[in-house]
Amino acid sequence: MKFNFIVLSFVFAFVSSCSDGPKQHEKYTVIKGKTMGSTYEIAYDSSINIQEQIDYMLGFYNYLLSTYDSSSIISKFNNNLMLTQDDSISFYNSREIFTDLDRLSNEVYQTTEGSFNPGIASLINYWGFGENKKNPESMNPKTIDSLKKLVYGFKVDFLGLHPLKLNVNQKLNYNGIAAGQMVDLIAKTFDSIYHFKNYYINISGEIRAKGNNGSDSYWPIKIEKPMLNSHKQIAFATLPLKNYSLATSGNYRQFFFKEGKRYGHSIDPISGYPARNEMLSATILAPNAALADAYATACMVMGLKKSIQLIESKPELKAFLIYEKDKKIEFWSSANLSFELEKE
Repeated sequence: MKFNFIVLSFVFAFVSSCSDGPKQHEKYTVIKGKTMGSTYEIAYDSSINIQEQIDYMLGFYNYLLSTYDSSSIISKFNNNLMLTQDDSISFYNSREIFTDLDRLSNEVYQTTEGSFNPGIASLINYWGFGENKKNPESMNPKTIDSLKKLVYGFKVDFLGLHPLKLNVNQKLNYNGIAAGQMVDLIAKTFDSIYHFKNYYINISGEIRAKGNNGSDSYWPIKIEKPMLNSHKQIAFATLPLKNYSLATSGNYRQFFFKEGKRYGHSIDPISGYPARNEMLSATILAPNAALADAYATACMVMGLKKSIQLIESKPELKAFLIYEKDKKIEFWSSANLSFELEKE
C-alpha cells in the first residue's frame, strides 16, 4: 500500500531515543508486528493484550486489498479472475470497506484534479514499484501512453455480490490510502468496543493518536529528515499529535537511476511518469488517517506550489512539507500546525 513509506517514530516521554521505538509503560500496552509489507506499532491505555485480534484484522484486510498477494480479492479483481464462494461471501460482508475506500478516493481524486488516482496500478507495475519489482529496462513512450489510458475514469461498482469495473483492462491499487483506512478501522474498534481513552496506531507511517502518551498531554511524532544518500534516520521536527491523524509520503527511499536521472516511486497519473519536482516528503494531518494518507500521496505528485494551494484551501488539513531548493533541504508548514525543529 504504498506500504514502504517513511517510518515515523513516536516517543513516550520516558523513552530517550526515537530509534528504539515505543517501550512498555505501566499504564500502557504496546504491541508490534509486520503487516502490509511493512510494520505496525500500537499503544493503548489498558493492560489487556489484543494483539491476536489486531493481527486477525490486519490479515483479513490484506486478504481483501493487498496487491502483493495473488490470492487477495483485489488481485483477483485486477486479473479478472472469478472469486470463489468464500471470496464472494467475504467481499459481500466487507462491501462497506470497499465503498468507503472508493468514496474517499474519488473525493481526493476530484480535489487534486487527478493527482491521486487508484486506477494507476498498471503504471505502478510498469515502473517496478508494484507487484512487479523490476524497473523498466527502457522507457517506451508508446507503452506508457497506452497504460496511461487505463488510468482515467476509474469506475468501480462495489454494491453488488461481486465487484465490477467498467474497463476490464484497468487495475486498481489503493496502496496510497489503504493503510490509512486500516488505521481508521482499528481506531473505530478501539473507540466503540474497547473504549480506550488514549491510544496510538501506526501502520507503515500512517498514524492516528487519541488522548496522550501517559506523560505529555499529546503524542510527540518525529518527522524524519530526508537523507538522499543514506538510510540513516535523523529526526528533523517533532509534531504534537492529539485526536488527529497523520501520514507521510516520501520519494527518497524508493527510487532507481536510469541514464543519469533519478526516478522516485510517486507516479504522476496524468503524465504516466514518476513525478519530477522539488518535493522530498509530505506530512499531512487530517481528521482521519485515510484522507491524510491520500493527500500525502497526492502532494508528492503535485509539487510544492500546488500542494500549498491545496492545503491552504482546506482548513481541516495541516501540513509539513520538505523539499529541495538549490541543493539544500527546506521546509514549509501550514499556519495551523504546531511543531518544533530538532537540533542537529
